[in-house]
Amino acid sequence: MRANAICSIEIFEAMTPEARADAVFSAQSIVTALMSWQSAAGKIERTLQAMGPGTRIKVHPNKMAAGPCAACLKLSSEAQPLSAAPMGPLPACPHPDQCVLHWRALSEFEDFTPG
Repeated sequence: MRANAICSIEIFEAMTPEARADAVFSAQSIVTALMSWQSAAGKIERTLQAMGPGTRIKVHPNKMAAGPCAACLKLSSEAQPLSAAPMGPLPACPHPDQCVLHWRALSEFEDFTPG
């Protein structure tokens, strides 16, 4: 492992043998996903409080080095209800270590423009 990497024994023990082969990458993916989910959950709650449950959102595809995956592009093609706001990385994402899924709430008067 790298000197600046942190992988607790609990995380390591929860990994499959395949994940243990590259434990640093796997631990980074787990931490990235947890941080993303925590951030998204807070954003959903704040948006619900400010705009209400009928709010629609627009997904903005990932602009990281590997580019957006097909699942992210599909989500960006139509408005989504806030109740279905995605938390990244998406299960089908081929590069979960780089996934940064962004979305923004649409006002009730705003038209949706794909992408």
